[in-house]
Amino acid sequence: MNRIFGRIASLFSRQRNEGAEWPRLPAWTKGPTEIQVPHYASIATYEHALIGHDRSSVGTLRQINMSGIYSVNLADNSCTCSEWQQVKKGMPAHDVRRVCKHIVKAILHRKGDFDGQWNEWTLRILHAIDGGVSHGVFTSYTHAFFDNGNERFLALYDNSRGYVELFSENGGCFGYDSSGNRWAHGVGPEKPSILKRALRPWIESLDARFKNGKFHLEE
Repeated sequence: MNRIFGRIASLFSRQRNEGAEWPRLPAWTKGPTEIQVPHYASIATYEHALIGHDRSSVGTLRQINMSGIYSVNLADNSCTCSEWQQVKKGMPAHDVRRVCKHIVKAILHRKGDFDGQWNEWTLRILHAIDGGVSHGVFTSYTHAFFDNGNERFLALYDNSRGYVELFSENGGCFGYDSSGNRWAHGVGPEKPSILKRALRPWIESLDARFKNGKFHLEE
């Protein structure tokens, strides 16, 4: 019985590296396009307030101006915020690691105007960043694909600290700390035990390779 169950678990939770091309941002072909992105409001709200002439628009603009407005250029995916200037700036123009949350807002706001074809995993990552459940792709990472029998996941391993983020094909995003065997915020995907059985050998091999977690402590 255990052997049969093991085969079933192996079938449903197998690691899948083949298939999907790694997510990249499609090129913006319309030349330099600057978009003003408010920090705590949507671009649509800001643009609506700009053309409004009523008292509520004035109040909205005042609140937005107080919280900060950043300038994003879609031609090279650049932003004037400090995170982009200090962390993201060195990444290639179409690399998902280059985007801060303001660039993500601008991209999703003008998504229909891109000429290139969107990779579905790229969109899932962008929506996770926009929804505040992901801080974005790690600066140095290793990736693989897994499933739990119901849905497929893109797993990103942070090479510098061993933390893992999983993006679901159904739109969810989950953080996993293998050293503590816990999901971020106590929220995991469906059938977490099946998924973890596939994840843990992969994570342990990467921990050993990059000297993270217990492997780093034992050195």
